[in-house]
Amino acid sequence: MTSTHPTTLGLALSTAELPGFRITESVYRPRERLPTHTHEHPALTLLVDGWFRESCGSRSYDCLPGSVLVRPGGESHENLYGPGGARCLLVEAIAARPEVRLFDEVGYAPPRATGHLVPLLYREFRTRDDVSPLALEGLCLELVAALARYSVSEKTAHVPRWLRLARELLRDRFNEPLRLGEIAAEVGVHPSQLARAFRREFGSTPSAYVRRRRVEWARRELLRSERSLAEIALDAGFADQSHFTRVFTRIQGVSPLRYRKKG
Repeated sequence: MTSTHPTTLGLALSTAELPGFRITESVYRPRERLPTHTHEHPALTLLVDGWFRESCGSRSYDCLPGSVLVRPGGESHENLYGPGGARCLLVEAIAARPEVRLFDEVGYAPPRATGHLVPLLYREFRTRDDVSPLALEGLCLELVAALARYSVSEKTAHVPRWLRLARELLRDRFNEPLRLGEIAAEVGVHPSQLARAFRREFGSTPSAYVRRRRVEWARRELLRSERSLAEIALDAGFADQSHFTRVFTRIQGVSPLRYRKKG
């Protein structure tokens, strides 16, 4: 069973609340294993020390000190920590900017992608003087920008152009009743080739990607508007409110109504 947790499942040592972000430092015991779970908000996991493996669907990432894992809100995953345990910073994007595509999918950035930012952010987090909130906010934004640039350059390097076009089509028209054959025809490949390549490169099926995009859009709409659930459901592309509630609850671990009340 998948559980939902707002922040971290390790031993939380300290938390900092910032405009748009929440940072939590946690430590994990040697060889600790966390069962499948989700987090409410899009997040970055910065590995400060140790080693761990995160499994998301068919993909696994072996994380080294200085590396960063990118995770959309509501993404199911499980973790296994190394013989020396691990120390991490979880940077939650409480108010992720919609124009930043970094959190559209799970991703991994090695230490070379972030340079000095992970140790610098950790040192600033531990310093905690009256200037730290300003410094931490700036470092979080700089890290998001660095990761977004790295993500774009990596995808451009090895993902075929037709596959990137297919994902852009799904991303931008997530609330339309698109069919796999229609998407494949637009990018000039066979539907089975599109389905295989999409799962291999992006770690999910096209339909799962669309559902997650719909839920992400609906999450923001629930918090920033007073519109009814039925209206949001239809505008997000769901068949009706009942369908919306089932999918939202499965991905987020909480119903749309409860999510709105919590926000």
